[in-house]
Amino acid sequence: MNKEIHLFIIWSKAKNKYEEIIKDIKTKFDIIGIHDVIWNKDIFSKNLTRFYGENLPANSNKEKHCGSGPFTLIVVCDDNPIYKFRKTSKGLKLVNVNVFDSKEMYRNWTGGGHKIHATNDCNESSHDLIMLTGYSIDDYVKKAKSHDIQKNITQMPGENGWESINKILYILNSTVNYIVLRNFEEMIYLNDKNIHGDIDLLTDDYRQLRFILNATPVYKSKSRVRHMVTVNGREVYFDLRFVGDNYYCEKWEVDLLENRVFDERGFFKASDENYIYSLLYHALIHKKEISPDYMVIFNTYFGDIDLKNKQVLDNILLSYLVKNKYHMTEPDDFSVYFNKRITKKNMSFCKFIRKVLFKIYTYCL
Repeated sequence: MNKEIHLFIIWSKAKNKYEEIIKDIKTKFDIIGIHDVIWNKDIFSKNLTRFYGENLPANSNKEKHCGSGPFTLIVVCDDNPIYKFRKTSKGLKLVNVNVFDSKEMYRNWTGGGHKIHATNDCNESSHDLIMLTGYSIDDYVKKAKSHDIQKNITQMPGENGWESINKILYILNSTVNYIVLRNFEEMIYLNDKNIHGDIDLLTDDYRQLRFILNATPVYKSKSRVRHMVTVNGREVYFDLRFVGDNYYCEKWEVDLLENRVFDERGFFKASDENYIYSLLYHALIHKKEISPDYMVIFNTYFGDIDLKNKQVLDNILLSYLVKNKYHMTEPDDFSVYFNKRITKKNMSFCKFIRKVLFKIYTYCL
């Protein structure tokens, strides 16, 4: 099995066992880096919230238990990872037992509770490392080898706003399951202060995505998904779509994420087929009129078809929905337009297709 990068955190309330813990870690793992993390006390709870992906207000039980003072981050390499099931705070999970069992032992040394944090698997390591240091695992290891990592860490990524869209995407790539839904070119050039637009994301973990982005909801209504993020000193708007919000049907939203692909420009997007049909759905269902830009994309993909005839586009979309067992859904976000012209047609069209398929099936028998 390949080597794995993991990390331990000794929160400030466990510093009395620092020497013993470091000594034991050295007998089990290769230590790549040790850092003193010194967060601003005024926003410690906000950083804790972003790190754990759950709302932890000031003076929460977690903060009181672990402490809000400087803490220690230890990054290690496990040369021989072993995975077994262990009982965790989130139920029975398959974890790296070398790290997990050490964490449990250190917790006992520090009086029980959660004054010691450690990563259970590679996904958690990827998330935790980049949220604490700003580096992906690969980049951290490279920089550690060249001794190009600062010992003291004072900020989380995006704590005071983001330097660029590219930096946001770099962090998201190591932390959360997401895709950029569309308008990639406009997104790339949002770093230019003269360009205006918003970014549509889909995820299976809305809360974590919001906290990682350090995003502020624009509206009080929970059904509205628009959020503001500070990028390069200005406000950029993100629409945070998520599985189960009925923007697309849930089955399709899951498929969009499961079949995502990495774009060489530095972000995850839908596969080609999912992209074009989700864009077609967006153009026909979420918009009153199809924009010329979208029509150019449809002409390129679908070829020599009379796309000016809405009936043609309707049938292309409806056939795709039936084939994949997707259906139209009215979005929970009431600000999104919902085209009832085609949804009414959908019912009769689907019934017709099912009849045709049934006849073909019975004929083949």
